[in-house]
Amino acid sequence: MSLMLMDIKPIFFYAAMIQSVGSGVVAGVFEAGTLEAGAKHAFILLAVSWFAFKFLVGI
Repeated sequence: MSLMLMDIKPIFFYAAMIQSVGSGVVAGVFEAGTLEAGAKHAFILLAVSWFAFKFLVGI
């Protein structure tokens, strides 16, 4: 059984989305100490990751 590129792309996409949310929450909480700041950072990182995959990788 071999993995094709089309099989791996969605896995990396979802991993990047999860990583963006987690890193954004941690960054916001460390910076401002509130979950609201974490949500803001998570949204920004999620949007950047989505645009990167949409336009650079082609998902």
